[in-house]
Amino acid sequence: MNAQDEADLRLLQLANEKGKFALSIGTIPDMNLQLAFERGIDQHWFMFVDIGPLAHGGGPELFRIFKLTQNGFARRDALNTDRVSKQEAKCANPG
Repeated sequence: MNAQDEADLRLLQLANEKGKFALSIGTIPDMNLQLAFERGIDQHWFMFVDIGPLAHGGGPELFRIFKLTQNGFARRDALNTDRVSKQEAKCANPG
């Protein structure tokens, strides 16, 4: 799996079982994750739901809340399947 796919998967795996995830307001400090977020916008992997406070280590902080679309679930599933297949192949051929 290349770095772009890994970043996409990291982003899409932020979603809970209902497909919702939250990101703090502002830029994402991890450039690969920021680029994955921008790809997600372009590819309609998720939609904006709301801005709201979430309890965070130092107290409430405002977050952008998103929900995966069918495209987002499909991309996440495809990346997970690819990763599992590669892990199984690696276990079958450890050399």
